[in-house]
Amino acid sequence: MMTAMVALMRNLPVAVGFGAGTEARRPLRLAIVGALVVSQLPKLCVTPVVYSYIDKFQERVMGLSRSVQIQRKTASVLSGEIK
Repeated sequence: MMTAMVALMRNLPVAVGFGAGTEARRPLRLAIVGALVVSQLPKLCVTPVVYSYIDKFQERVMGLSRSVQIQRKTASVLSGEIK
């Protein structure tokens, strides 16, 4: 994130058109700034959603494994294996 912000701030003045000789470099800088913005926005929006789905999946799997352990322990107690 910080690297993208540094690159964005470095290329923004030339992309906007400030400075001498920016006419030749402006299209490339606009492409750089556009690519940085387009790549950062999905990353900031999609990554938290993916992590929350992974967390919910992990909780579901851990809950299933706990219920299986409890069922096995209950079955062994009822059958008289554990005293």
